[in-house]
Formats: sequence, structure tokens, C-alpha cells
Amino acid sequence: MLGLTPDRIRLEITSICAVRVAMWFASTVGIFVARAASCSAEPEEADQRATVSVLAEGYLANRRAFEFATCRYEVTYGSAQSPKDALAGKVVVRDKLLGTWVFDGQRERCSLVNEKDRGDREKVDEQRSRPAVAAPPEGPGMATATAMPSTQFIDDGNIQVSYSPEIRVANVSTADNRQANSGITPWNMGVMGAGESMSPGKLILEFVQNRKDVALVGDEMLNGVRALTVKLTDAEKRTVRISLDTARGFLPIHMDFSGDFELFITDVRQCSGGRYFPMRSCELTPNKKTGQVTVREVRVVSLDVDKRPDADEFGITLDAGTRVINLARKNDRFVLNQSDFVSIANLADLTRSRGRLPQDMEPPDEGQRRGSSRLYLFAAANGVVILIIAVIVGRRCFRSRRKVSDTHAGANQE
Repeated sequence: MLGLTPDRIRLEITSICAVRVAMWFASTVGIFVARAASCSAEPEEADQRATVSVLAEGYLANRRAFEFATCRYEVTYGSAQSPKDALAGKVVVRDKLLGTWVFDGQRERCSLVNEKDRGDREKVDEQRSRPAVAAPPEGPGMATATAMPSTQFIDDGNIQVSYSPEIRVANVSTADNRQANSGITPWNMGVMGAGESMSPGKLILEFVQNRKDVALVGDEMLNGVRALTVKLTDAEKRTVRISLDTARGFLPIHMDFSGDFELFITDVRQCSGGRYFPMRSCELTPNKKTGQVTVREVRVVSLDVDKRPDADEFGITLDAGTRVINLARKNDRFVLNQSDFVSIANLADLTRSRGRLPQDMEPPDEGQRRGSSRLYLFAAANGVVILIIAVIVGRRCFRSRRKVSDTHAGANQE
């Protein structure tokens, strides 16, 4: 069924590759049970939970097999006439981010640069004068996000820094208050939450362990790929259908979130060691009024999973004037008086203010100086007007009192 001969099986075992063995075992059990379910009555609930647990572990085993990687990719936002057009790449592009994702164990850097801003440093000040915009949403069903600012993120496993160049704000957090959010990557695809907490493996195991409604739907053919589908239902009757490609790392070739939006993986690369990496995914959110769909596509441009990233890959540059906020200590805020390259090796330096200006000593920029000058002129003009009015009113009051005094004096003389 899987094309594995006895010699091939012996080769797999003698290779002492735990990931390959775990994935082969999960794949064999998963497909066997799925085929049995499709030919006979559904297995008992306990059997279903055991089977879907094996599928979840298969996904997690493939994910853990990627200890390090260097990845360049694109995140495209747009619209399509139909889901079929979107999956075929017939998308009207609205915005695009160019991504770099580097990780090695707990060390991680993720950079998303708006295509319009790439290499155009002369317009940085002009862009920063625009109204501030929020960071792109990371939750499921957010393919309709309208603001696509550039973002950067770096993490050493203890201290992490998230930086928004457009508004010049860098948040520093530690293990006690870490955000666990590295932005959109080819693995979280923008729908699996912070730290991939809603990945198929973690989500299925969470449902199984908490005795939530889990159903093994069975074997299905989706876009020419045979997959095993699992249906999860929560207390509010919201459902998630997950179709796992058991032959390629148990990757979710399709996820349906209660019909609100869908996720498709349309391209997968087989890497060394029998690992599988998602190369292209599409999140589709239907517009029930127009019949169109909004699209968020994540497409890998280059991938290296065999060479460990160099140390200098883990660094970002904070521009001069950046407000640094230490979330671990609410009152620890300062402003950089010059640009600063932050690497994994010197993340702790951001907790010190040496060579930096406290926030209350921040030098005003040109716009602030112009605004202050206008405010001073306006206040001075108003002061002059008030002074003139006070003089006029005072003179009138003086004349009136003098006239009353003269009248009383004349009456006394009579």
C-alpha cells in the first residue's frame, strides 16, 4: 500500500532515524485505519481518538524534524473571482510582503518588509509622517487586513524584540511575558496562532486530551491528493475539518474553519531525511455578497534546511528615534539617539539605557518643532489681543468711575 518492501523497511530501521520511523509508523497506522473505516463500520470512539492522536503525532514529528532553516518567502494579499482561481494563482494583488525567516532551535528571526518600501530608504521619513497603523493581524480569518506595515522580530529563547519600523516602536519582552508571536511564516500560515498553538497536531491533541468532540471522517481525495480527514467540534458547535496528507509529513492540505474561511496547502517540498516543508498555502475568505474571495497567499521563494544559519543572520537594525519599551518593566522606556544593530548576542543591552535618551528627554523632530513654533505664535497673538482688550476695558472703567466721582462731588458741594 505504501510501496515499502521488507528490504526498504529494514533499511529504514537500520538508519536509526527516529523521525523517519515515527512518520512511517504513523502513516501506516493512519492509512490502515482509514481504509478499514471506509470499508466497514466506523470504529469505536476510543479507536478514533487513538487514531487521530497518531495522526497528530505524525504532524508534530515532521514539524520537529526541522531544527533549523533559512527561508525567503512572499505574503500576498488580494482577491480572486473564485476559490478555483485563487488556488490557480489568478489573484488581483493588493499588497505584498517580502519575508525572511531564520530559526535554529529557540533562536529565531522573522522579517516582513512591504514590497513598496524595499530598498527605498529615502521615503522612510515621509512614510513615518503618515498616521500610525496597527500591526497586521495574526489570527485566523484575517486575510482581509487592510494595513500591511513592515515588521521585524528576533528571539533568543528568553528575550524577544518585536519592531515596527513605520511607527518606530520596539517592544522588549522576556520569558515571563513573552508574546510568542513571530508574524506570518510558511509554517503558521497566519492562521495557526502564536507559537503555532493551533497547528493541526496541537489542536487535535488538545481536543483528544480534553475529551472534546473528535470524529474520524475517513479517506478523501482533495485536489488529486489522498488525505485523511478529521472533524473537531467545540462546545459552541464550531467545527474545524482537517485533511492530512499522510504520505507527505501529515501536512494539512485543507482546513475548513466552520465555513468562515479555508486554508489550502498546494505545494510541498520533500527535503532530506524524509521531511516535508509547505511551499505554498492560500487562506481564502469568502465574500457572500459578491461571490469573490479575499486571498492571503504564502509562497516560499528559497529554502535551505541543511545548512545551519550563521550567527549574523540573527539580527535587526533599530532606527534612530525608535521608542524602546520594556514590557517586563512598564516604566522602562527610552528612545534611541542613533541607529542600533541588535543581535542575539546583545539582546540584553536593550534593557540598559546607556548611550540612549530617556523618553522624557527625547529631542523633538522637525514636525514637532514646527508645531511648537506655531503654538507659540498663536499663544503670543492671543496674548496681545487679550492685552489690548484689557486696556480698552480698563480705560472705559476708569472713565466711568471718574465720571461717577465727579457727579458725587458736585452733589456734595450743592
